[in-house]
Amino acid sequence: MQNMIASGLTDLTWTGGGGGSEFQDSAKFIKIMLGKIFGLWTVTKKNDVETLRQGTLVLDCICSGCNKTYPVLSASLRNGKSKCCSSCTHKQKRLRTVKEMLGRKFEFWTVIKKNNIKTLQMGKLILDCVCSGCGKTYPVRSISLRYGGSKGCRSCTAKLRWEEGRGPY
Repeated sequence: MQNMIASGLTDLTWTGGGGGSEFQDSAKFIKIMLGKIFGLWTVTKKNDVETLRQGTLVLDCICSGCNKTYPVLSASLRNGKSKCCSSCTHKQKRLRTVKEMLGRKFEFWTVIKKNNIKTLQMGKLILDCVCSGCGKTYPVRSISLRYGGSKGCRSCTAKLRWEEGRGPY
């Protein structure tokens, strides 16, 4: 199905130049794009207000993450740069609250509760996590979990690295 979309898109030629530049066959292009899904985007129609931006057609798309409609560059859909709206991108990248993180697994770590004492002492969100490799509980910064800085306790990650042939640390 992706090959069909890609082959249909390569038939279009750009008649570049001055202010009234358009695709020679923009109606065919829009017909091909309607209803296609790119990440969380679903193409609904050509944007009525703004048809061209940065030399590419602008399409109205619905983000299935929040059910809102946004104008999206067709080139961004095709090359994979745009997969959802900015609010859904931020939701996916950030797990900020303790409530969202409780019970989640991050490599060896499983979050069990917020460590109130360490959080107050350090001024950062510290969570108590259980290492699935050894079963011990350790305090871990939430940012280290979210961005992959900490994958498990030191002894378990050292064992894993040693088994993979990358040395102890």
